[in-house]
Amino acid sequence: MLEEPILKLPGVGPSRAKQLHSLGLVTIKDVLFSFPRTYRDFRSVLTPDQVVEGMECLVHGELRDLQEKSLDRNRRVIQALIVGPAKALTISWFETVRGRRSAYTYQQLRKHQNLWVYGRVKQGFHGLEIANGDWYAKRPSASLTPLYPLAQNITQNLRLR
Repeated sequence: MLEEPILKLPGVGPSRAKQLHSLGLVTIKDVLFSFPRTYRDFRSVLTPDQVVEGMECLVHGELRDLQEKSLDRNRRVIQALIVGPAKALTISWFETVRGRRSAYTYQQLRKHQNLWVYGRVKQGFHGLEIANGDWYAKRPSASLTPLYPLAQNITQNLRLR
């Protein structure tokens, strides 16, 4: 059974099978023995005061100073501050949009909400920042989250039925 093609799995048709083949997943055994490339560690939550350049971490604080700016006709940057007890951390997201709508991330966020952001801390124009980090409106419940290799149209959230 382990040597059966992945087409035998529920929810995997010819199109999905082709996408999975690009990741080297051809048989059911390949799927069962595909291991994460790394993990996200949500066990400790830092405030903006505690982050250091180069860290990859989960940061929590109050969202302030939320702005959306156009870079060109179809691209926007959303910038915000996450504020801790003594310092703030700049958070930036870059998104492509169609027409005059606001970017998806900008529509979802609200000033003064609690926010958790996971990403790599880098030196930016205005101090330390996280660019294109994953954001959460509430603390992630998992302590370690696996990250698998991706291909076109294959996301971390893909679930085979």
